[in-house]
Amino acid sequence: MRASLGLTALLLLSLASLNPGPVHAGVYGDDLAKCLVERTSDGDKVLLAQWIFTVISVHPSAASLGEVSDADRAKVAKQAGKVFETLLTDSCKEQTVKAVKYEGADTLGSSFKVLGEIAMTTLLADQNVAAESQNFIKYVDEAKIKAALSGTSGD
Repeated sequence: MRASLGLTALLLLSLASLNPGPVHAGVYGDDLAKCLVERTSDGDKVLLAQWIFTVISVHPSAASLGEVSDADRAKVAKQAGKVFETLLTDSCKEQTVKAVKYEGADTLGSSFKVLGEIAMTTLLADQNVAAESQNFIKYVDEAKIKAALSGTSGD
């Protein structure tokens, strides 16, 4: 039971990569973050971005926008779990051990946050996604924005 609690805590700290707060890592956490990014394939980065999407999709305010079946959510979670496991225990084992030893388990969250940002950037690089991400601009009053930035009234 104690080992499973330790593993659960470790994985929960890794999930801190979804926390939008600032990243504070030391030299060992930075080394781990670099290793995670370098040793994660583009396919795995896409998978991690999909996993983030499935996690966000359970929020009540987002659930109706992107329905994900329980089976798909479980499939992606299983695959993401394997990616996390491989990175921590094989691909970046040395960096993981040093980061936790010298900077504490919290550094895992900071390091995975960097990987999460890179994973999302991989999806955003797709031309269809990039084009859709700009779609909201047609609903923005450009003159009002310019006025606000210049300190004048846009009315």
